[in-house]
Amino acid sequence: MTTVLSAPTSDQSLGHTLITAASLMAAAALVDRAGTAEVSITVRGTDINIQVQFYAGDDCDRADTVAAYALVLDVPVRRNPGKEHAWIEAHGAIGAHHVKVWTTVEPDNPPRLTSM
Repeated sequence: MTTVLSAPTSDQSLGHTLITAASLMAAAALVDRAGTAEVSITVRGTDINIQVQFYAGDDCDRADTVAAYALVLDVPVRRNPGKEHAWIEAHGAIGAHHVKVWTTVEPDNPPRLTSM
């Protein structure tokens, strides 16, 4: 993963840069604790969004990855139906950072997880 942080131009920019850096560090620690790969991480302020990529395996593999994060975050895994895709997601927090971990699955045959 490559992260580029440009030089801040004001005190306010410096504050945003530091918040982003702290969020990235929290996300990296979470990925390490969950022991997963093939995720896309986006941070905005203190919000961390972790998407388990479609190419990271079949529906069950990706749902299991979301479940690994839910276990670390100590939150339940939720299934949200949709017409073209369903979502498997977990919402939690690590420190002051709000975390959403999610992936899409086929709506007709959603994976069954023992942790759900």
